[in-house]
Amino acid sequence: MQKTAFDPLSKKRIQCSHKIRKDHYSGKNHKCSFGNLEDFIKKKESASQKNDNDLNQYVYILIGKKNLPISTAVSKEFYDVLREFYESGQKNPNTVFSSISPLFSRKTFTKNLIINWFQKAKRTQFETK
Repeated sequence: MQKTAFDPLSKKRIQCSHKIRKDHYSGKNHKCSFGNLEDFIKKKESASQKNDNDLNQYVYILIGKKNLPISTAVSKEFYDVLREFYESGQKNPNTVFSSISPLFSRKTFTKNLIINWFQKAKRTQFETK
């Protein structure tokens, strides 16, 4: 028999997912223990609330690990990319990040980069005439 507990934030009941195998005697004595659900939810919320320093740390680590020039990190273009992702997330809070920016392979990224640069060059060529 599966037990349930009430989640005060979602206002839904959650169900214990423990499965008892028929060939395991010890599982028959399982007691569902959801612990203090409010504490669990508070921890989950606080972990999801990143402050500016945490986000900047990701940028510093990226710059350092990938040996990117400081001029790239402080460029208006890099700032604009970060701002676009932030604003997109604000407009679409329920959208999964991977649907906004999938993780491409090197080959796919290079192909997309070339196609986009070619299209931009083509537009620029026609705009200047």
